[in-house]
Amino acid sequence: MVATAVPKTACPQGSGSTPKPSARVTDDEARAALGAGPVELDAVVDIHILRVLDACRGCVSQAAFLLGIRRQSLQRKLKRISLERRDPR
Repeated sequence: MVATAVPKTACPQGSGSTPKPSARVTDDEARAALGAGPVELDAVVDIHILRVLDACRGCVSQAAFLLGIRRQSLQRKLKRISLERRDPR
């Protein structure tokens, strides 16, 4: 795993009106999602997104910057992740 340095600046968007999902992904959850067999790329991406968001203390703008994607794209991904975590298929 590559460590990402998180700038010590405050979130440029402030608190915003977007509710922040629970970004905590425990090592046990990561192992369960990744399993011992073939790994789905979406599972790896979701875990990475949530860990970067956690490192940014929930600041979506900062996490999007570190991930190299637009804030709106990250918000869509977080909505999808949230729906999948509630109702896994």
